[in-house]
Amino acid sequence: MNHQMIAGTGGTQDIVHYLKSRIGLHESISAHETATNFVQKVLNSVDQLDLEQFVSYLAEDSIFRFASSREILGKASIQQSVMEFFSMSVAIRHTVNRVWLQGRTLLVRGEVFYHFKDSRKITVPFFDVFELNLQGEIERYEIYSDLNVS
Repeated sequence: MNHQMIAGTGGTQDIVHYLKSRIGLHESISAHETATNFVQKVLNSVDQLDLEQFVSYLAEDSIFRFASSREILGKASIQQSVMEFFSMSVAIRHTVNRVWLQGRTLLVRGEVFYHFKDSRKITVPFFDVFELNLQGEIERYEIYSDLNVS
């Protein structure tokens, strides 16, 4: 796995501090390791189809968008939408290839495997954008991927 932290301003150190306390990491852990650990925890909650854990990372007023779908506003609406997606899924497995941290934004590139209840199995690349608030909660989560593969 290749990870990189992009140097920047706009609260990178503050957000790293909040993330460390939020996910229980020691202060000596580097910023890029902290970002990677946070991303892994969020994506692991998806891979485990653990809706409660997934929404625990979201701010109350978060915005969520999956691919070309419409934006979903608010934690409760996001929870409903993700629950519907999980109900169609047998298994999901993310492989993270790279994580970048810029200010309060995490960028993630990888591949994701989906096994749906209709027996379809696909592996596709993804690119995620997490924008975090100052408490380390996801206030905007955008997923760029295409599930319409042949």
